[in-house]
Amino acid sequence: MVAPAYSQPLPKVQVGTSYRQPAPIDYGGMGGIKTSPTKAAAKPGAAPAAAPKSNAGAAMATFAIVEALGTAYSAYVTAGLQRDLSKLERQQYDMNAAFANLQADDSIRRGARAAQEHLVKTRGLIGAQRANIAGQNVRVDVGSAAEIQADTAASGAMDALTIRNNAWREAWGLRAQAAGLQGQGALAQIKGQAAAAETLATGGANMVRTGFDRYLAYKKYA
Repeated sequence: MVAPAYSQPLPKVQVGTSYRQPAPIDYGGMGGIKTSPTKAAAKPGAAPAAAPKSNAGAAMATFAIVEALGTAYSAYVTAGLQRDLSKLERQQYDMNAAFANLQADDSIRRGARAAQEHLVKTRGLIGAQRANIAGQNVRVDVGSAAEIQADTAASGAMDALTIRNNAWREAWGLRAQAAGLQGQGALAQIKGQAAAAETLATGGANMVRTGFDRYLAYKKYA
């Protein structure tokens, strides 16, 4: 015969400053005694249990670090390329300037050689004049014969001087061109270095801004 199931309330038990009501005892079934686990009541004024943190915050923080490092590395590489290109550009200008200086030196040498050759031709012309005058039984060192030779010598000297001056003017223009090329090369390198510095500064600012934005997002989802 199965005993009827019944339950009776138990008295409250004081634990600390709170009370809890024990669960009723069930005397049903085959005479077995079943008790349900009891839960302590929340203390007055206690903070609510914290919700489990989402993994989105940690993922965004990791992504922020990777993105910031990528931004910094990209700026560093770009700045290095800008410096290298400006250095290469200056080397090209310097090479052209050196070639212009070589052309100037060659112009001076060519002018000197041409002037000397013209003087030699002038002396040969004077010698031919003297032979022609002597063949006419005329003294070559006096009178009109001497004047003719003097005029020929002066004209030859002036021509030789003109040749030298033309060579020097050409050389001067080439040296001025070389100086201008060197100046352009220096300016190109300065511009390249300035662009590299600006790239680094911009990359650093972008890295800080990106990191701050991701930090705010992390705090939002943390």
